Amino acid sequence: RRVHGEVRSEQYVMKELRAIFYSEFDIDTGPVLLYQEPKCFLNSQQFDAIAEYVITKNDLCGKLVAISHFGYQIMGFPVRIEDVKYPRHALLFNMGVVLEETANPAPYEPIVRKLASILTTLEMESDFLFDVKKKSQLDEILHRIYHDLKRQGEAIVPVDEGNTIRLKLFPSLSDPCPIHDYQVPVPVCDLSTIVSQTHDLTFKQILRHIDGTTYVARISNDSNVQIALVKQCLQHLVYFGAVKMIDVFQYSNIYVTTPLIRKLADDAHLQADCLQYITKTDQVAPPFHKVFAMYCGLQPNVRFSQFLNSNDLSALNIDDKRFIMFGVIHGFLRRIHKYPIRMGSSLISEQVTDLSDRISKYLDGFARHSYDEICCAVSRSHAEIDGILRQEKRCLVINK
Repeated sequence: RRVHGEVRSEQYVMKELRAIFYSEFDIDTGPVLLYQEPKCFLNSQQFDAIAEYVITKNDLCGKLVAISHFGYQIMGFPVRIEDVKYPRHALLFNMGVVLEETANPAPYEPIVRKLASILTTLEMESDFLFDVKKKSQLDEILHRIYHDLKRQGEAIVPVDEGNTIRLKLFPSLSDPCPIHDYQVPVPVCDLSTIVSQTHDLTFKQILRHIDGTTYVARISNDSNVQIALVKQCLQHLVYFGAVKMIDVFQYSNIYVTTPLIRKLADDAHLQADCLQYITKTDQVAPPFHKVFAMYCGLQPNVRFSQFLNSNDLSALNIDDKRFIMFGVIHGFLRRIHKYPIRMGSSLISEQVTDLSDRISKYLDGFARHSYDEICCAVSRSHAEIDGILRQEKRCLVINK
């Protein structure tokens, strides 16, 4: 069953790509906006304000031009084709995109460049823009490109029997966060396809132990691979969206909702994925409104085990662990961690042992080391760490 689905560009472009347009120079009226999708996105006043950057002077033709105006980014690649058949012996045109002002424009630059190149080739080979009837196809072409990029991050649009426009958006990926020994990698796509495609034996050995339950240090031990190599492989998988890193699931953990819970309430596709993932195998999925109410019922001072005492997930055919994992992976649930700190400079206890001494170095007074990190470092459970820390009167545990 799918946790997150295959990571697609759609997640990146949905809110950022606002419009796509085609403009050219008319000898009577100057720069004109002939086609755009969505229709009427740019009004005449807005286009007039940016026209000199869309249909540009000769020194900017053949270059990427981007400006910010009226709360958006406008990016295009103005083209000039010279030929005696055109009025004034030149055709000036531009097919560009409109993005959110805060969007990263880098993924769209190859799209704009390629569109300019394709239209130039079509014009030189078949008068695609000079022929008014052929040019009218741009209305439908822009419609297809815009909606396909929005929906699936790529577009394949036939122009005629011999030409097809093929575009694919490659979003810029941020560097993955550091991988910690105590984290758990959860597959969000079918890792078996990666196993079949890679010839790296170490990578294959690690992939076999990624089951959504085993934490990084245990994977290193079970696969007999150095932990540095395990972390390096996991960083690659995180970077390309194949796995997500989460905390070890325990019934003693505390979980609360985040502002992203609104997305679950509004997104029907996410709701369907949620029901598919959290429902026990071969059981009837519960009504979504009951699942949503369960998520909203998680409280910052209530352990998950206590939550289950008053909320019977089993009666709704919900898998306890998957219920939490889905929320954490999608960001609408977060774990509240326990951070022990030492008040003063005392040791863990009067009777110092090797174990208490090892724990002591994590109590630095800055609440930087969680129970998960300490438990993994000293190979002890939360309950055992609790017992040791209770012996220290000057130790304070902070939940955050």
